[in-house]
Amino acid sequence: ETRYVRADYFGDYSKMEPAYRALATYIKDAGKTELGGPSELYITSPMVEKDTAKWETHILFPVK
Repeated sequence: ETRYVRADYFGDYSKMEPAYRALATYIKDAGKTELGGPSELYITSPMVEKDTAKWETHILFPVK
């Protein structure tokens, strides 16, 4: 069983870094350890939704 820490990010892909930093801080503060690199799950397609503020992405880090 793998557990994940997830952030739901809304906005332009090029501005996701603060969400990554927040997740890294949470993981550290919660006493968890990353088990590999993050992955991104794109919920909203930029081909369908042109408003970048409505683009939803889930950022996931596997942890133990």
